[in-house]
Amino acid sequence: MDLVCRKGGEEGLQKMMSRKRLNYLKKKMSRSAAVPLIVSCLAPPPFPFTAVIAAASAFQYPKLRLLGYVFGLRLYWLRDRWREKPRMWEDKQVLVHGDATPSNLLFGRGLSVIAIDLERMKRADRVFDLGRIAGELQHYFLQATGNTHAAEPFIGHFLWEYACHFPDRDRAFRAITGRLPFQMALTLLRIARNSWVSAPQRGRLVEEAKIILRTP
Repeated sequence: MDLVCRKGGEEGLQKMMSRKRLNYLKKKMSRSAAVPLIVSCLAPPPFPFTAVIAAASAFQYPKLRLLGYVFGLRLYWLRDRWREKPRMWEDKQVLVHGDATPSNLLFGRGLSVIAIDLERMKRADRVFDLGRIAGELQHYFLQATGNTHAAEPFIGHFLWEYACHFPDRDRAFRAITGRLPFQMALTLLRIARNSWVSAPQRGRLVEEAKIILRTP
């Protein structure tokens, strides 16, 4: 849509919307394009998101800045939708590691596991660490195979074994998997920020995070 609108310009926009709306958007864009862009990205339907983005493209708003607003702010909107879900607040806070990545976990014989690098320990939802581990697994399998589903059996097994330490394993598993996608998606976005991650992998991670955050 961005490319089409940039080529069509204002004349092309006249075919997409009424003159009244076009004049209104043109006036808003001339004052401060950032404001309507931010509002359009964060506001839920029926706000005319498509019309605002089309207008920004047609009026030649800088492409990279436009994409930054659209993708970044839409992710903020999806994040806030998760925070509004009642299930995100149904569990008590526990002591978490805070940076539970594979490099910070040392595995010995049997069930012996040692956690290192503890300066980020804090009290939070237990899925904070679980989502971090699940996100790391998703990243490694996605990078190695290109398959977005390759890590699922291993993530599922990890969570099922974790849930066995609760009195009601089934109930614990359902509660954990209901909240985990939020932290898992944040982990994928955190990994994507790293300069050592290739551009194609960064794109896959961001896209997967968006898919996860859209989960009901």
